[in-house]
Amino acid sequence: MAYFGRLMARFTLVISFAAALVVASAGDAHAHPILDEAARLFDEAEFEAALEVFHRAEEAGDLTRDDLIQLYEWRALVHHTLGNADDLETDLMRLASLDPDHQFGRQVPPVVREAFDRAKARTTGQITVHVDAEIQPNGVRLGARVEHDTSGIVQELRLGARAPGNAWTHRSNSALEMPGAPDTTLEVYAEAVGPGGAVVATDGTPDDPFSSLIRDLPGREAGSTGGGGIEIIPTHPSDDDDDGGVPVWPFLVGGGALVVGAVILIAVLVAGSGSSNTALMPPMVQP
Repeated sequence: MAYFGRLMARFTLVISFAAALVVASAGDAHAHPILDEAARLFDEAEFEAALEVFHRAEEAGDLTRDDLIQLYEWRALVHHTLGNADDLETDLMRLASLDPDHQFGRQVPPVVREAFDRAKARTTGQITVHVDAEIQPNGVRLGARVEHDTSGIVQELRLGARAPGNAWTHRSNSALEMPGAPDTTLEVYAEAVGPGGAVVATDGTPDDPFSSLIRDLPGREAGSTGGGGIEIIPTHPSDDDDDGGVPVWPFLVGGGALVVGAVILIAVLVAGSGSSNTALMPPMVQP
């Protein structure tokens, strides 16, 4: 009788999860074909095969952020069905880093919702990516850093810059040096890329970059560490206020200190590891 009871409990869970996948798929008219295949395999009780398909999706190159969120949710439910507690926790941590306010469907078991809440409490926030700059003798050196990547989702940092109206210069996981005189204006973007090629965080985009005035302040020689400073003023339309167009993200490096705190950007790119919440690209020291 005990065995029969466990069997019926497992059957009920499978039926509930299958219903959850049907509802989720119906609500997303643009579900990725690989994810649809994984949902079909689960519906047929081919659980291990479904996990293999989820793994294949992570190796694809055309997932979106929404696809990756869906992958982590669905795979977490498969792990719950199979009793894979550690793998369930891992995928829920990834989900919480991507979408801390994620809303599950009604069919998702309360135990999974509770596990997600615990995972969310262990994260430091949603993954973000930011552009940093350092004045050089003949221009500016740009880099990108990702924060709050508790689960090591980010696999690549893409960086692009151009003078307005010119061609893009791109870099992947490395610095980008751009020539320019003082008071140079550049169009800049950074993207953090996760499994399946999904862009999981952006600071501007190739289609909608932010324009940034990079100003070497008086009293500071290019490449030096004392006197004056560097003022970086992004002027992306979405970053302006409604009154005077004053940018909300200016920051100042002066006298060897960042206004919000002295910072040394360590030469580390953390990818595929949950040991740090901040990945930096490339080696840069803020004077």
